[in-house]
Amino acid sequence: MKFLTALLAVFICISTYAGEVNLNWDASVGATGYRIYTGVAPGVYGSPIEVDGLLTSSPVTVLIDGCVQQFIAMTAFNVLGESGFSTELTVFPRPVFLGQPALANNDTLIEINGGNFAPGITMTMNNQAVPFTVNLCTKISIPVATVPGLGQGQPVTIQLCNGSVCDSVVMFPVTTPQTVTAT
Repeated sequence: MKFLTALLAVFICISTYAGEVNLNWDASVGATGYRIYTGVAPGVYGSPIEVDGLLTSSPVTVLIDGCVQQFIAMTAFNVLGESGFSTELTVFPRPVFLGQPALANNDTLIEINGGNFAPGITMTMNNQAVPFTVNLCTKISIPVATVPGLGQGQPVTIQLCNGSVCDSVVMFPVTTPQTVTAT
């Protein structure tokens, strides 16, 4: 019996907040089913999701939202037994914006609320990298002085990425506060 030998790495995040990926793979001759294993540590998986052997794709909706990368592997099985694990894949839940970014801390910071802001997340504003800090995976703070184009009355496009899965939002024109001194 030939078991599953390759898992195609075709991932598409398809929900806005729930960590869901769509897996596609090549059929394994003789398989009556497939088992999809997920976990939060390499090689350490929970109970598998069983998929009919006639299928070559399946959504996986057991991913945890938050700052945790997920690990996925598959096996093929039939009445004779189960194959070894496929190559393990690493995925991240897609970062998600909740509402519009806003000025905070006496207008010295831009705060972005959302979810899945994992360590290693990258951010660009108007296609330029900017420094930022993440607070508890749900809030990002960006020093106003580092934001390209802010205060010039133009929209600022913000893009966040966990690996290759991204989300973006356009921050509406903001005029940075001006200090006026009376004489």
